[in-house]
Amino acid sequence: MKIFNKKIIVSLGIIFMGFLVLMGCGNTNEKNTTSETANTKNSKIKPVATVENDLDENNSPAPTPAEPQEEINGEESVSPEGYPVSPKEAVEVFMEQFPNSQLTKIKLDHSDHGYVYKIEGVTQGEEHEVKVHALTKELVKVETEADDENKSGEVFEYNDKVIDWKEGMKNALEKIGATAYVKEWELSMENGKLVYEFDVKNDDNSIDVVVDAFTGEVLELDD
Repeated sequence: MKIFNKKIIVSLGIIFMGFLVLMGCGNTNEKNTTSETANTKNSKIKPVATVENDLDENNSPAPTPAEPQEEINGEESVSPEGYPVSPKEAVEVFMEQFPNSQLTKIKLDHSDHGYVYKIEGVTQGEEHEVKVHALTKELVKVETEADDENKSGEVFEYNDKVIDWKEGMKNALEKIGATAYVKEWELSMENGKLVYEFDVKNDDNSIDVVVDAFTGEVLELDD
């Protein structure tokens, strides 16, 4: 009977040891599985490089505007193709700075920044000037001073009835010749009429060409 009891005790001991071994292996496998899962999750996290750029309608990077041709015979010249920023957009920038202003002049001329729009306008007792880059729409200059000359009689409305400056420039150049080009232009009131005035160069001659801002008719040539 004692021998039988010893065998039972030994058997139970073996079974218990086996159980402990199995438990140990299970814990090890569980730890390994947890570690592998964590490693798998971490391996999916990668640094993401971001590039800031404007996108076009096809979700592709929009091309940088090309610099228009601005030099003929070593001198600055207005591009007949126009610029990325329109006069209308430049006027909108002006109005954001000085709401309720009335326009007195829109001008495109060359400066140290390249070609810029010079927008002038007035409010009661004040004269305002803003310069906007024709290529980038950068605000180059903002200035306000007293309207000592009372320019209220020079105000005009810039709307869809005014012809595009490129059309006016084409008409002006056709009157001068094939080698002529424009250095700058402005839109303003002159003798009660809204006109474009183009500063045209032809060989060694400088000619001011005045064009009706509504009809495109060339009104005056002044050299």
